[in-house]
Amino acid sequence: MTWREEFKQRYRVLSESKKINSNEKVIEYFKEQFNVLVDDLPNKDLIQVQQYNDGVIFKVGNSNLTLNTGFTSDNLTVKANGEIIGEIKFEDGAVLKFENRHINDSRISTQTVDFLFKEAFAKFSI
Repeated sequence: MTWREEFKQRYRVLSESKKINSNEKVIEYFKEQFNVLVDDLPNKDLIQVQQYNDGVIFKVGNSNLTLNTGFTSDNLTVKANGEIIGEIKFEDGAVLKFENRHINDSRISTQTVDFLFKEAFAKFSI
């Protein structure tokens, strides 16, 4: 990747994440990305999005990705199949703080959401 391509990608990620500045906007962004992910699938019987007071669950077969507020409403806990991946906090836009400290924090972007969906759904079964 050339420096110009990297520059454009970084600009897109930073400008995109600055617009995502609340739990509601994060959830809406994840819903949009989930719809893109499952749009081409022929049978949608095993696909669900369950919205509830504290968050949302994205399901494919027996696998899921959960975003919920838990005890505080100023961030979202992210779980893939019941395992905590990290928390989404707001620092001049939405940032995923990974539970595993060996992974750098990541601004919420299509790449970050895609990574989280991969963590949740890569080995789904029916």
